[in-house]
Amino acid sequence: TWTIPGNLAICLNAELDYVLAKAPNGETYILAKDLMPAVAKAAGIEGFEVLHELKGSAFELMHAKHPLYDRASIVINGDHVTLEAGTGCVHTAPGHGMEDYLICQKYDYSGKTKIGVLVPVDDRGFMTAESGKYEGMFYAKANDAIWQDLHDCGALLASQNISHPYPHCWRCK
Repeated sequence: TWTIPGNLAICLNAELDYVLAKAPNGETYILAKDLMPAVAKAAGIEGFEVLHELKGSAFELMHAKHPLYDRASIVINGDHVTLEAGTGCVHTAPGHGMEDYLICQKYDYSGKTKIGVLVPVDDRGFMTAESGKYEGMFYAKANDAIWQDLHDCGALLASQNISHPYPHCWRCK
């Protein structure tokens, strides 16, 4: 969660089928079609109404409002987005991981758009002024505050703990 302040893009797989799925409460979500049942179960939604079906490529270069900051996150396409878990829409923070950085650089050099690099955490693990209200928090403490803010503003559809590999420095772990 501590990487959310560094989010500058949302990645979808260009070849996957996505749906505009309307929940019974009237909210409409963009989801990978094949993940819709799992998302409904995780979110406790009794059923989605599919309004439209599109390839992920149809969303490329659209903008979404960042839930915590007054800025947009651009929608981009990447092959690393799979149907293994989640929604098929992947939070992308180019300052927080090689895969995110490389996919955003692809757009920088393609002439389609310019996605910068934002690293709102210092080399000791403390959030910087670029993170806004989380400034000075150790990243682990910021996790809880950011999660709570996402929940409070209605931007969190569901949450679950997922274990995934994360690169760490071999010197400092």
